[in-house]
Order: sequence, then C-alpha cells, then structure tokens
Amino acid sequence: AVTLDINVTNPVLQVGQAKPALAFDGVDDYVEVPDDPSLDLGLPFTLECWAKIPEVFTGVGYLFRHLKNYGMYSRDRKLVCIYYDGTAWRGYYTEVCLADGEWHHVVTVWEASDSDTKIKVYIDGIYREEAIITGQPTTTTKPLWIGSGNPPINAEYLHGLIGGVRIYNRA
Repeated sequence: AVTLDINVTNPVLQVGQAKPALAFDGVDDYVEVPDDPSLDLGLPFTLECWAKIPEVFTGVGYLFRHLKNYGMYSRDRKLVCIYYDGTAWRGYYTEVCLADGEWHHVVTVWEASDSDTKIKVYIDGIYREEAIITGQPTTTTKPLWIGSGNPPINAEYLHGLIGGVRIYNRA
C-alpha cells in the first residue's frame, strides 16, 4: 500500500454510518491528492468508493478524477466512467442510478481488450454491466481530485458523501 499526502478544501467529515465519509456541498469542496507514480495506472486496474448522492442532484459531480488518466462521476443521476487515451476523453455512460439518496458501494474494473478498454461495473457487490471502449488510458503528472473534476477550471463539484476511496493496480 502507498500512503499519499492530501490537501483538503472544505469537505466535512461525517461519522455515524458504516464508514467515515466526507460531505461535499456541490459548491467548492474537494480533496486534492498530488500526483504520484502510484496513481498512473496501466491496465488492468480497479476503482472503488462508497457514495451517497441525494436524489435532487441531477448535474455533473465527480466522485474522483485523475486528470488526463481516469475518473468516475455522476451525471443526470447515473454513473459515468471516463479515461483519457492520449488524444481525447472517452466515456462510458452506464444505466446505474447513483443519485437516489442511498449508500452505494461502487467498483469499476478496467481491463485490456485487444487495444481497447473493457470496463465492468459492480454496484453494492452485484455485477451490473460492462462495455468495451476505444483506446486505453494514458499516464499523467496531474493530481487526483475527490469530489471535483479539476478545480477551479472544470470543477463539477459533487453534492453528496464519498468514503472508502480505493485505487488498485489490478483487476
């Protein structure tokens, strides 16, 4: 395991559920993790977190994003997985509803499929769907943000709770 320093901007620690989580207000809260080689993932890798997003949140809000590499966000209440392939961002818009006011354990497994990327989605321990997307993620020297996409330029702040963020360099 790798331990990294982080910079926290405004989210409030919430306790009382199974795991502690950070509450993001959807306005200006985020956590920044400075770039580290351990965050530059080649395929395969796994992204995991716990998320609770209120039903009223219908915009775009990042669970987390490693700029020019990979990320997950909620858009129009549904989970979106993205990665940068060196020339463009590629997205997979799932049918999984995250913004329902309930806690969800979100896991996405990213694997090579020839020269493309296969993304498998698990919600609350149940396999939900998968897709094969053109290209493969690249590496970057940018930070990882939790609760935002790229503050303040392309912030897309999340309104909700996030806890238990894990990033694995394996499927």
